[in-house]
Amino acid sequence: MDESQLQMLADGARITGVPLDAAQRWRFRLYIDELLLWNRRHNLVATTDPEEIVVRHVLDSLAPIPWLPRQDGNLLDIGSGAGFPGIPLKIALPSLEVSLLEASRKKASFLKRVAGILGQDGIDVLWERAEDFLGRKGVAGSFDMVISRAVFPPSVFALAGSPFLRPGGHLIVMAGPGAGNRTLPPAEACIEPVSIHEYTLPFSGDRRKIFLYIKSI
Repeated sequence: MDESQLQMLADGARITGVPLDAAQRWRFRLYIDELLLWNRRHNLVATTDPEEIVVRHVLDSLAPIPWLPRQDGNLLDIGSGAGFPGIPLKIALPSLEVSLLEASRKKASFLKRVAGILGQDGIDVLWERAEDFLGRKGVAGSFDMVISRAVFPPSVFALAGSPFLRPGGHLIVMAGPGAGNRTLPPAEACIEPVSIHEYTLPFSGDRRKIFLYIKSI
């Protein structure tokens, strides 16, 4: 990752409303460089272009921050993959405790490597399926926020993610522009819609949506 790409990240984050200090920019550089290295062998993301990774993955992962109900507490990223959005959120919000849940062994191995390189407390990498993790003692109803980035349709993620939330906790669904504006989740999810936010990614102009829900009981 060269200086121009790092500057693109800093400029795009500022446009998104998330200014980055020098230490945060340094951590993002470590993260993206390691992703590019692993991606040559393991195909963690579809692109090898650093600028595309900056815009379509990192900046997209930072987009929910202005609408997060809090910037601390504990957050579960379900289906974290190469760490999106959990790792960028953790770098930008150091007080956040982030759990990265990933069923793929190679992706979980990458996440553990990145967690070590970043040298930040409060990153937990979980190599297991969501239903197995939910079955652990003390996991259900223990998270302040649960998020996923375009892994599930909103209605499906409502059912998958809500059992992890404490009462009053929030579910954040990141989706593409085709997700529609239907906000009413299945009744059995026990969550209520709070808001929908539409945004445009800096530099690319790609459109995205964020659905925010609250756990009622």
